[in-house]
Amino acid sequence: MKKNLLFKFFVLAVVAVFATMSSCKSYDDDIDNLQTQIDSMKKTLDEIQAKVNSGAVITNVASTSNGITITLSDGKSYTITNGTNGTNGQDGAPGSVITIGENGHWLIDGVDTGVAAQGPAGQDGAVGPQGPAGLDGKDGAYYFPNEDGYWHKIAADGTDTKTEVKWQTLPEGTLTAVFADGQVTLYGVKMSDGSYGTYVLGKAILSHLTLIPDFVADWGGALPVLNFSPLTTPCGDIAPSAYARYKVSPSNASLDEINVNDIYFLYNNPTVISTYAVKSAEIAPKAEFVSLEDGILTVKVDINTEYVEEEWGDKIDQLMLVVPLKNGSEVNSDWAKVVSSGISYEDLALVRVPKLEDDSWYEMELAKTAADAKVLELDDPTVVQLTYDEELDLKEVVNTMLKSGYYDFAVAQNGYDDWSDFNIDTYNLQYVFDLKDEEGNTIVYKVGANNTDQQKFINLVGSKVTTRVYDLDGPNPAAVDRTPIVHVMLKSKDATAYPCTIVEGFIKLNIVEEKVVHVDPITINGAFVAGCINDTLRVGTQQMNEEFYAKAGVSKSFFHENYVWAEDTDPDGVGTIQEVEDPLDNQSYNLIWVVTEAELWDNLGETITKTGTYTYGTNVIKVTFSATVTQPSINLRSLLISNYWDANKTFTTHNVAVPALDAVNPDDCTYENNINNSFKTTDEGLLDLAAINSAYANYSYEYIFDEDQPIETVDGITISVSDDGKELIATKGTVVETVATITDHTDTEGDILSYNEDSDLGKYLLNKDAEFMQARLKLVVLNECEREVIVKAFNGGTSDTFLVHFLRPVNVAAQAADNFIDGVDFGDEGSMLDMKDVVVLSDWRNYAKNTTAYNFDPDHENYYQYYGVEAVVADLDNITTEGLLVDGEELTELPSTIQVDQVTGSDFGVLTYKNNGSGLNDEFKLVVPVTVTYKWGEVVTTVKVTVKPTSAQ
Repeated sequence: MKKNLLFKFFVLAVVAVFATMSSCKSYDDDIDNLQTQIDSMKKTLDEIQAKVNSGAVITNVASTSNGITITLSDGKSYTITNGTNGTNGQDGAPGSVITIGENGHWLIDGVDTGVAAQGPAGQDGAVGPQGPAGLDGKDGAYYFPNEDGYWHKIAADGTDTKTEVKWQTLPEGTLTAVFADGQVTLYGVKMSDGSYGTYVLGKAILSHLTLIPDFVADWGGALPVLNFSPLTTPCGDIAPSAYARYKVSPSNASLDEINVNDIYFLYNNPTVISTYAVKSAEIAPKAEFVSLEDGILTVKVDINTEYVEEEWGDKIDQLMLVVPLKNGSEVNSDWAKVVSSGISYEDLALVRVPKLEDDSWYEMELAKTAADAKVLELDDPTVVQLTYDEELDLKEVVNTMLKSGYYDFAVAQNGYDDWSDFNIDTYNLQYVFDLKDEEGNTIVYKVGANNTDQQKFINLVGSKVTTRVYDLDGPNPAAVDRTPIVHVMLKSKDATAYPCTIVEGFIKLNIVEEKVVHVDPITINGAFVAGCINDTLRVGTQQMNEEFYAKAGVSKSFFHENYVWAEDTDPDGVGTIQEVEDPLDNQSYNLIWVVTEAELWDNLGETITKTGTYTYGTNVIKVTFSATVTQPSINLRSLLISNYWDANKTFTTHNVAVPALDAVNPDDCTYENNINNSFKTTDEGLLDLAAINSAYANYSYEYIFDEDQPIETVDGITISVSDDGKELIATKGTVVETVATITDHTDTEGDILSYNEDSDLGKYLLNKDAEFMQARLKLVVLNECEREVIVKAFNGGTSDTFLVHFLRPVNVAAQAADNFIDGVDFGDEGSMLDMKDVVVLSDWRNYAKNTTAYNFDPDHENYYQYYGVEAVVADLDNITTEGLLVDGEELTELPSTIQVDQVTGSDFGVLTYKNNGSGLNDEFKLVVPVTVTYKWGEVVTTVKVTVKPTSAQ
């Protein structure tokens, strides 16, 4: 039976090539259109094949509603569609997918055809004497959906017979695609000459060979090695059988494209170090094809080892395999170094496999004498566990390694391990087992008070060992805990030519009740949020079963009776791990990692770990608990009263006390604000944290100045924060002053932020502009155990800090309330202005509310007293003009004919104007620097006073 045809995947897609055309029109356009379709299909097919030639593989072929889609290993897909309909053309039929069902029948688009995809099983051959294998049974016939649309019967001898039964009716002029073995065969492809043909896609063309080395040399060019080194044994040298294996690309390259009888090696003999006399190249390499399977080309290699260069010479021998293809081209491999320096049996070691993760091969070497094996502790990595009811093939636990020439115990202690695998098949070697010591005497191994001979508890047949109890054969729990020893020898299969033992060792067995499987390290991941109590991470009963018992391959009771838990003493570990009884099942145990409150708070933002081990003999399960520690957070955004904040809740504004009606006492003009005025509070005026969550009822809070202030240095003044965060400090030279202070909550006043009226530096910053002075505050919230939690409230709910903008108490309008008139009699109206009319003062509300309602006008005369306005002084020496031109250019200084003075009179004096020159035709403005001195410092600004033209004009 052609078993290689079973379970192949076939896609048959119907692609209409021609379309019915009307007889009452010219066919030229249709013919041109058809030719375009043919050329386009050819281009697509060629592109697919080019990708395959470059190493891609066809991974899937699927039907579509009007064609097929071919997918390559590079992920790219190509669609071959039906031809475009001509006039009154008919749609092409959709494709069909043929698969083999679970019942062994062919399915077409999922519908059972009732036709067998494979023949029935053949009858068993007769059993020979003493149990030799019976003769092969006869294969039955099976059916195959051929591309001609009919079922074909494939007989046992491979005969292909067409039946009269169609598997599907195919319309005339269809394209059939069969996908098998990575190739797509298209039948009925319309060619440019009008004929129908067959097109094969995906037939891989061999393009590259890469040697799979058994050895790699780090000298002579770091080349892969073909090893012809003879093995020196106590009874003579054993020559190796050299076979070279090459990875072929693409991996589905077929054998039928290779001239297998003509493969050969190219030889090279380059200089490695320096120029010396060169020997003639007479190694005479020969290549013999062996197989091409699963993308691996195997070749037998023969050379004349007598002429191989010496290992440490200045020349090396190299071979490159050349594979001729039937298309006339050749494919070359990479270069490989040839070595034949000899290997001594003393460089070989018998080791226990598999090697545990943290061990070196040095530690896995078997005991070299029976006496050495007897004293091995049961946790030694070379001790092999044997379940009392199993049969163990010792060839599965022993291997041969080639030791490094400079490997010693000191190096092993440092974790260095450069032993390499040694292929015993290359030298026709085998493992032989017996129960004798190195002298050939039967091993006697008596232990315990009763001198019980441990060798009485095993049977050894060939390489397979089972348990017994003295003369009682068969599994018996009484054999548990016995520790017999088996002798293993590496010998030649040709015992006549090489009768000696090449290397030997001793395997100590530990008979156990249940076989324990090695378990890789286990990591338990979690996360902690620091709080007011210790936190835990538990490995519960389900996880103990899945991660420990199941992976170790033992029962729960066996695990806890034999595995011993121990916590590591790693100084970097955090917390403690305890093995505790499951509260819901007193026959189960859990692991609990306990991290104290203090440890959590000490490791905020860190990943903490704690490790421990379960140990049973040589079986060690390392357990690591790992968790990130985060600080708890509280979101207080819902406590912010929107009316008092900017849109994104980044700042609020503070101001001096609002003057009472007719208030005249500057002592009442204080700069103290309850910070909580911008927040939702309790009846006691505290932040209403419990409104967010009742769990926060016992939380406390405070405001402090944040260390990151918006103003750091200005005009030589440096801003800083006190250590307790309650004072904002200004420093200039040797002058250090407290600018603002935060006072914690009191029942009568709340949380007060006050601006210091005694700080000259603070007053300077306050009056620099209407909203220049700012401070950043931080809201600190402590949980019930006085630990700080993360606050999210400001700047869109992401920050714990916000800005306070201190509004300047008094502002000065830029334009005077009255004006001068040029040319009037000095002393008359228009030549003298009261300073109250020159300087229009207002308090902070005009600025904050964008109004003029709070000017220091006759209705608010008391503001002068309330704000403690002491003086309004014009800087006469620095008056400039605006709109006074000379030949179109601005005159920056007063002309000598104009005289401006400030004289006594009224509250703050009178500003006078006198012009002794020509008459003024056009008005201009005097730009007058003014300093207003009041309780909260000095406002230094400029005021524009308009000068009207001469009255006579």
